[in-house]
Amino acid sequence: MGVSQSHEDTIVAVASPHGPGIRGIVRLSGPATVQCVSQVFRSDSGCDIASTRQTDSIPGSLSVSGVNIPGNLLLWPTERSFTKQPSAEFHTFGSPPVLELAVNELCRYGARPAEPGEFTMRAFLSGRLDLTQAEAVLAVIDAKNRKQLDVAIDQLAGGMGSRLDATRTELIAALAELEAGLDFVEEDIEFISNEAMIAKLTSALGSIEALLLQLTSRDSRNDRFRVGLFGLPNAGKSSLFNTLASKELAIVSDIQGTTTDRVSAVCEIDGQRLELVDTAGLEQIEDASSIAAASQQHRADEIRQCDLALVCISAADSAADVESQLHQLQSFPLDSTIVVLTKIDQVDADEVAAKVQQTQRLVPAVEIIASSSETARGAEQLQQRIAQAASDSQSAESAVVGSTMLRTGQSLEEAQSAIESALSAAQSGIGEEVVASEVRSALDCIGLVVGTIYTDDILDVVFGKFCIGK
Repeated sequence: MGVSQSHEDTIVAVASPHGPGIRGIVRLSGPATVQCVSQVFRSDSGCDIASTRQTDSIPGSLSVSGVNIPGNLLLWPTERSFTKQPSAEFHTFGSPPVLELAVNELCRYGARPAEPGEFTMRAFLSGRLDLTQAEAVLAVIDAKNRKQLDVAIDQLAGGMGSRLDATRTELIAALAELEAGLDFVEEDIEFISNEAMIAKLTSALGSIEALLLQLTSRDSRNDRFRVGLFGLPNAGKSSLFNTLASKELAIVSDIQGTTTDRVSAVCEIDGQRLELVDTAGLEQIEDASSIAAASQQHRADEIRQCDLALVCISAADSAADVESQLHQLQSFPLDSTIVVLTKIDQVDADEVAAKVQQTQRLVPAVEIIASSSETARGAEQLQQRIAQAASDSQSAESAVVGSTMLRTGQSLEEAQSAIESALSAAQSGIGEEVVASEVRSALDCIGLVVGTIYTDDILDVVFGKFCIGK
């Protein structure tokens, strides 16, 4: 699409989700919106749409091919709309054929079909949104859970853009004073002292560093989503570990206590890179002062440091043993724990169902997945659940939506480097020309992030992911 597509055209598209629904929305934006709508919309009150000068919701109908389609017209005749252009939305039945007829009729009177993301791009070009907020619009639409939605809404509200705008404003003010001093160098007038410049650069550097730290919170720690397997000896942990890792790394045996040392593996499950940790079985220890007890406590602490705990309980255990193991779960964070009922191939279906019901009764807040490493039953469901947990964790820990993270990381690192060079030049007294040059470079990099500097290629990447009508 790019900026070569004129944003002075009047555009129209269906803005509601594809398929039938209770309500459908047809959206317009552009200089000729009011004239276009007034040709096909008739208000119930008989008011003149063309002379309307204030935002309003107007009941009426759209005349299409001799058929009157009832609905409400939301009209923004001035620049107070999302796109800062005259805009309108017609809300009616969510029938795809009806909405298509409405779009075609409006195109007959001067509108053209909108490109994907063109409404949001107009909001960006008009200054209503910066580029990070535009990306957040799509992230709100695509959010798969509350954590992703919260991150997207924070960014849409200006969370990232406002912090960068404050830094950018501070750098522009410092650069203006610096360049004024260079212009009047022979007048012996100091517009900004070196100490004040160092203070401003230090502040700007801190802001960029903090944002970069949030941007790559998990990557900056070189940490991976960690999944720990624990349970009694011979509960099927090692077999499950090998199944999830897709390789034979843990020794599997019917003899209890085969795994005595921590085994870990980095693997990829459904596109999520994570670390699996298999630990020795947790047993009841009679002597709390023994070395074995200390070792068990260490293993328990290690499991609590995992992002997701898989509690392995053998379906072949007695109901009393299962209940005893489930009572130990009270000390673990239940929202990041999954009970895996292992070895279901060794018992009949009725017993598996009874154990599942027993678990649901004793720990209703914990998710349960029945699995067999021998038959691979339940393995796909467990892998999908682990991958989803890893994805949710990344969204929650990141301060920005994923597309913004990918696009802006390099620019922010280059801005950081330029400010560091400017600060070094100021501290060593190399010369104000060098400081000014580096500050300009930093401002260019920040401009690429928020969109004060952009190219058609950047806009195509950002807005090309949107659907039509957004």
